[in-house]
Amino acid sequence: MKILLCSYRFAPDIGGVETVGAILAEQFAGLGHKVRVVTGSPGNDEESDEGYQIIRTPGGRDLVGLFRWSDVVLHNQLSIRFVRPGFVVRRPLFIVHQTFPSQDPNPIRRSLKLQVCRLGTNLSTSDALQRSLPMHSIRLRNPIRLDLFRSAAYRSKQRDFIFVGRLIPDKRVDCLVRALALLAQRKVIRTTTIVGAGPEREKLQQLASGLPVNFVVGLQTGKPFAELLALHRYLVLPSDRNETFGLVVLEGIAAGCTAIGSNHGGVPEAVGPCGALFPAGDIDALAELLINPPVIPGFDRLAAEHLAPFHPQKVAQEYLQLFERALSRR
Repeated sequence: MKILLCSYRFAPDIGGVETVGAILAEQFAGLGHKVRVVTGSPGNDEESDEGYQIIRTPGGRDLVGLFRWSDVVLHNQLSIRFVRPGFVVRRPLFIVHQTFPSQDPNPIRRSLKLQVCRLGTNLSTSDALQRSLPMHSIRLRNPIRLDLFRSAAYRSKQRDFIFVGRLIPDKRVDCLVRALALLAQRKVIRTTTIVGAGPEREKLQQLASGLPVNFVVGLQTGKPFAELLALHRYLVLPSDRNETFGLVVLEGIAAGCTAIGSNHGGVPEAVGPCGALFPAGDIDALAELLINPPVIPGFDRLAAEHLAPFHPQKVAQEYLQLFERALSRR
């Protein structure tokens, strides 16, 4: 099968969309399919070590040629720039939704995207996201590199809490820092690492002044990131807006971190039986969880069961079954 994977962001960019796209491309290629990735992320066109081709910012004619080459087209988060050839070259179209429709601030573009989505098969990566879509969608999971994070899981725990993500208002990292300040007032000390970059960084550093909080610049990847997660006992995700799932929660669980998350969006699905929830934005409730963090009996067993559906090969096979079914109907 010839699969054209359109991902508006891709490596070397770092983030959830980029990671999911790379894993899917690797798995499809590893299972013997021909894969070409089209992306707007800058860099050189290249043949990846995993056996798929990356084409960056192709022109209109080249993009039409790629659609003609393909058997199926998979959009990993819809980008209008990669849609137009589909009106000329009809192929089975699959659209993976990674964000809530309301997250696009441009109402005209948001409306156009939703109209385009009605032309293909829509795939939701969380129950919360599925409920937000104004059309039918199939629930599929995002893959994570389970082996990478599991290999680091048994490192000695040296710090208490870690947050990983963009430092933006929606993530409510300020809620975590303010909760830590409440702990300090009660003479309770909990070491914390905040990993990420963004417009809130300076404000958060000022807010954390005098607290045992270590900031790590930028997002991490690969084995160093897995080992950094594994040094911590708990991963905290306090988002109160636009959190469709939270893949980093699964990565933390795989690395041996118990999860503490808000009850917003798809976060409860990510946490599952491997942690505890608090009302989004409730600093006092989060502080109580930081003072008395959850103890999960049988954590290793529960984590293995919770993470199994996100194994890369299992997820890729589910995608391929959908593709094959669509092709059989042509």
